[in-house]
Amino acid sequence: MIIPYGILTDTTSVNLRKHIFSNHSLFMVDAFPERDNANRRVFEDVKMSTAILLTSKAKLDNSFNIGISYDRAISSNRSIFSASELIQLNPDLVQIPLTNTNSFNLLIKIYNKKETVKFGIISPCLTGEIDMTFGKPALSNNHTDIMLIKGVQLDRYVLKTKKEQISQGEIEFINPTRLSKIISQKKLQDSSQRRIALQGLTGVNETRRLKATLIDENIFLANSSNYLLEPNNCNLELMLCWLNSKLLNFVFKARSTSSNVNGYEVDNLPFCFSEYDEKLIKLSKSIISQKRKNINENTGEFEKEIDQLIYQLYDLTEEEIAIVENA
Repeated sequence: MIIPYGILTDTTSVNLRKHIFSNHSLFMVDAFPERDNANRRVFEDVKMSTAILLTSKAKLDNSFNIGISYDRAISSNRSIFSASELIQLNPDLVQIPLTNTNSFNLLIKIYNKKETVKFGIISPCLTGEIDMTFGKPALSNNHTDIMLIKGVQLDRYVLKTKKEQISQGEIEFINPTRLSKIISQKKLQDSSQRRIALQGLTGVNETRRLKATLIDENIFLANSSNYLLEPNNCNLELMLCWLNSKLLNFVFKARSTSSNVNGYEVDNLPFCFSEYDEKLIKLSKSIISQKRKNINENTGEFEKEIDQLIYQLYDLTEEEIAIVENA
């Protein structure tokens, strides 16, 4: 089967993946993530990432191999996955990760740590409350109204509030009186709280797929962004430094085939409470403080320290750290 790339991880294809693994066999996958360069993508005139699947009608207890190529060529660099381990890694979505054998084994190690919980258990990831189509009656250019935050205004520990800071679009505002007539009370209540906001659309080939920051109370988010509310048992600054860490970026990139940062993908990211929590919170607050003074401030040393603490928490070896860093 030559089909869209989303078959590998998207939630829309979960029933097909479960059907194949439960009733038949998967032997080989060739994945072609490239979609922007017409000379490198599989079909020049089709701006869509592609996958080739070789399956069997018979139900066999087998492993399968996967090759990933960013050119119009079958990759000779293959990785072998166990179907049973893949299902064990994520029984709900049964995603086929875009990674090699060593990276897959690292994913297994991360999720097998007994203290690991998923972000969705702590605070489910939700879509921004302002639908840019149905919410148009509430949009405003009046600077005395409340600023609307779009995905393009969000970055790692950064909120961009000026036109010259964003790569596209305009800074817009929301009239709260008109808004209250077109969105639910639940969404209005969410917008009145301090929360984490994430960019909802990032390029598949971007170095950093997860871009999260803190936003204060009474700020509205467009549906090009996602958000997490502060739960009773976890500090937002702690959640934030995890979301912006290299480890979670590695996990996300291995399991995402589209440019969307979907809520269910964020919900499935790993998290651990640990003895490092207070230190991580302090580091996260230091980064936020510096970035609010100057969004271009270099906070690399703080971020590196956060990454190292999370690596220690998972007992990562030098080789495993290199896998994460190279991702």
